[in-house]
Amino acid sequence: MFPWSDNWWIEGDRAWFCGGEINALFCVDMNNGQCELVARIPECAIVDFRLNSYCMKYKDIILCLPSEAKCIWCYDLKKDAWEKIPVDNKEQIFYYQENNNQIFFWDYAGWLYKMDLEEKKVRKIFFKKFQKEEMPQYVIVEDKLYHVRGSKILCLDLNDNDIQEVIYEIPHIKADLFTICFDGTNFWLSGHAKEICVWNPEAGVVRMITDFPEQFGFYHFEQGEIPYLDRESYIDTKSALFEFSIAIGKYVWFIPDRSNDIIFIDKETYKVFMLELEEEQETKESIDNHLMDFKFLLQYIRENRYIGIYSLKNRIVFEIDTIDLCVKRTDYKLSEQSIIMIVEAYRQYEGYRILSEKNENDTRCLSYMLKINHEKDKKQAREIGDTIYHTLSD
Repeated sequence: MFPWSDNWWIEGDRAWFCGGEINALFCVDMNNGQCELVARIPECAIVDFRLNSYCMKYKDIILCLPSEAKCIWCYDLKKDAWEKIPVDNKEQIFYYQENNNQIFFWDYAGWLYKMDLEEKKVRKIFFKKFQKEEMPQYVIVEDKLYHVRGSKILCLDLNDNDIQEVIYEIPHIKADLFTICFDGTNFWLSGHAKEICVWNPEAGVVRMITDFPEQFGFYHFEQGEIPYLDRESYIDTKSALFEFSIAIGKYVWFIPDRSNDIIFIDKETYKVFMLELEEEQETKESIDNHLMDFKFLLQYIRENRYIGIYSLKNRIVFEIDTIDLCVKRTDYKLSEQSIIMIVEAYRQYEGYRILSEKNENDTRCLSYMLKINHEKDKKQAREIGDTIYHTLSD
């Protein structure tokens, strides 16, 4: 299966990402889809969950940014060397934003951090404790950070040395918000209710959108249970309706948390459309094998047109064409050498236990182990044969 991550960094015809479970830096050739393992991230096992799962590039440095880990790893492409930058945090980190050669990120405790990319220094600049166990999104617009907090928006001026907060009340919201994006004029907000709010800090609420397609709703699934689509409920307190929102061109796109289809809305008419996704219907068996408790991960946006999404059910990347309004399955593939490197590292990491035929990773690794051993046996046989032939010839 193709590795997942929390984001890709695209530059020209190449993309870099850090594995969400495979602790390594990868590079993808966007022309032919070939993916190479560039280097393993130091000081960690090959397999672990969301240690350094975010990626950014600054000049010739690839930054492997942490989610669960306690440091930033910087990989110098020219020197082929790693540098470690400690991060003074005790909680999970999430959702990085770049602004003026600086990176801003929150941790689960409620601290806002700033990293200067030139000096490679990280410091805490603001604290605001979260009210619940959820990590809603934020966006930076003209040096101001807008962060979703319940049914409010927290605004911070990043140019101030002593950062002060401004709180915006969002009226008419039926449940807590989760996603936020900016279309150049207005902010688009969504959360735990079957509604989308178009908001402007000066004008207030511009529009409340509730006219969704009848077949769109909350998709409920738990391990060991048969999943079902709830088209009637207006609010789901357990999970947000959408996981990500992106404003591109004519539309604003909403990637669902647990639904099977993509919603997109015309920015001028506010008309709601639905883009159906094939092979995303869940079964009890697919839920039991699911990587996480939601459907999709946003991987990248390229050419201001294509949105790359990782399917946690099918474990592949597909692209949304925001102009032709269609979905295309990509053909990104790990190179043979990268697979062998991962399997060899996995074999050493898991060498203390017997592989299980019921474990999907184990069965995949076993098949490659057998293939590797078969190739070694063939090579050894050829070498022995060559030795016998040359001995007899002499």
